[in-house]
Amino acid sequence: MIAYRKQYDPQSDIETLQTDIMRFMAILGFCLMTIFALVQSIPTGKADARPRLELKQSLEQQVSDLQTFLQELTDKRDQVEAEYQQLLSQQETVTQAILNSQVTMQNQQAQIDQLNTTEQQLQQQSISNRAVLESQLKNIQRLDSTLSEKQIHVDELEQLAHSTQSQLTEVRRKVNREELSLNRIEKQLNQASTTLESVSAKVIQKTIQDQSLSQQLQNKSSQQQEMSETMSQLNRERLQKIKELQTLKAQQKIQQAKRKPVAPIKSKPAPSKKVAAPAVKKPEKKGFSLRFSSDNVLTTLVKRGQVDFFAMTNNQAYRVYNGAFIKATKPRQYHQMAVATVPPIYQNLLKQKYTFYRANSVTWGVALPNQMKREITAITSKHKGGDLVIQSGGKILLEQ
Repeated sequence: MIAYRKQYDPQSDIETLQTDIMRFMAILGFCLMTIFALVQSIPTGKADARPRLELKQSLEQQVSDLQTFLQELTDKRDQVEAEYQQLLSQQETVTQAILNSQVTMQNQQAQIDQLNTTEQQLQQQSISNRAVLESQLKNIQRLDSTLSEKQIHVDELEQLAHSTQSQLTEVRRKVNREELSLNRIEKQLNQASTTLESVSAKVIQKTIQDQSLSQQLQNKSSQQQEMSETMSQLNRERLQKIKELQTLKAQQKIQQAKRKPVAPIKSKPAPSKKVAAPAVKKPEKKGFSLRFSSDNVLTTLVKRGQVDFFAMTNNQAYRVYNGAFIKATKPRQYHQMAVATVPPIYQNLLKQKYTFYRANSVTWGVALPNQMKREITAITSKHKGGDLVIQSGGKILLEQ
């Protein structure tokens, strides 16, 4: 902003100077009138030639009075002449001052014109700077909205990565189970091979020792054939399990590379075993609810900036910032709050600032940070339902 100074008015100085000159001329006129009156009082006619009878003393007194009066007139004349000379010198001084003031006025007028030109230039520059600032502000707002969209996209990617990680963990568990199953099959194959070798040794020993046991040998041969078929079957199953394991490992590598969910692989059921009946547990709630442990916890988290608190209408959103509601962009993701759970301090704050407030026309909500979202996702993935309670410091507990 440009501070305007009081402009110099040369016309007032000229008027003051003219007033002083008029006063000087009036004083000079009064002095001349006095001089003319004294001069006119001196007798100019011829003296009466007739003799008069006067006393010598009275004549001497008259002569003395006339001499005194003449001396006074001479003194007054000298004084008037001195005043006249002084007035003339003052007139010259005043005239010079008038000329100097006119030059000063011209210089000041030139400076005023220059200042006016500079002021116009500054105003034009201010207008251009204001336009540049407005364009920069629009760019900043556009970048802010883009940053918000990017942050939302990052949150979605984090959720997708979390779900993908849980699916990879499940795949690893399946791979471990398949490896245990393959180990059991290998043990069975080793036992079958040992049994077959022992049976073969017994059959050969019986053949050498007693030819009468040929019928038994035939029976043993049939048993050996059955064992061979069993062994072949076990070998085929082992190869099938190895192929499935290799397929699972390849899919796991692809999953880690692309970060995409891996479709579960159907595998043959493992040999049935007797499983002990699990202990009866208390049934969990179905569905989740989110709340704060108290109003003080909510207001403290909002003051710290860990949680954003919103009041939204159909066309506009308002966010709590530094203890007041300000206009803001409507959040993409938020948790809606019932009117009964909203702290009275926020309801009164909105009533004082905006006259449109109606209890049924405002939607209340909170936007949580990414850390809290990840904690909620981790809890909901392990349980079927319950009350999620946000404690002081941003900690989340599950109450069932």
